[in-house]
Formats: sequence, structure tokens, C-alpha cells
Amino acid sequence: MQPFANVRGVLGFQIDLAVIAMAVRSQHLMHLGRVIGTVVPCIVYEGLADVPMLIVQPLDKLQRPAGGPIVCCDSTRMAGPGELIYYEGGREAALALEKWFVPVDHTIIGIVDGVNLSQDHSGGRQ
Repeated sequence: MQPFANVRGVLGFQIDLAVIAMAVRSQHLMHLGRVIGTVVPCIVYEGLADVPMLIVQPLDKLQRPAGGPIVCCDSTRMAGPGELIYYEGGREAALALEKWFVPVDHTIIGIVDGVNLSQDHSGGRQ
């Protein structure tokens, strides 16, 4: 059985994420997280004025908490508390937003509808 996930990406289309398995094998990991809250800033950088900011709990591939919560900009503008999402960090996080190179560390790229791991993928590397 191959890993499979339905994902609503930034453009709203669904993707068969057998790509996850290839990415994990090639050392490129997808960052999963669960939205646990919202942030309401009182002062916002000009390029982030209309971008929702959410508190996300990073998860491992078995959807267990992995580290402390982080703040993510929501490039989808659709994620809300309780949603399983995937996010990007670093320079790539800024590139996912309408105005590039704004000062962000993490950005939500898409909403994950579900994740299924086969037995041989659930016990290895995390």
C-alpha cells in the first residue's frame, strides 16, 4: 500500500501525494501541523496586512506533536483551528505569499484532507 493523502493546495486542486513517499526517500520532508489557534497582531508589516496568522503545532508523520507551537502565515486563507495542514519554512515560506520576501518564518501551503501510511512507512525514520 502506498502512502496517500488528499490535499487542497493553494490553487484549490486535489493532489495524490504518493510524492510524499518519494520526498521522504530523497530527504525532502513535508512539514505537517495542526492549527491550534489564531494570532491577532496590533502592528503588521506592510506586506502582511491581509494575511491571516495562525498558531500551528508541528506533527511527525504519525501526527504526534513534534516540538513547540509556531506561528504560520496562511497563504490559503482557508485554514482554521483543528485543521491538518502542511507548511514550509525559511525563504520558501516568504515565496508562497502574494508579496514575496516579507519577514516570515513559516507559511501554510495547503490543507491536508487525510494521511494514510502503510505499515512499512510508519515504523522507520520520523
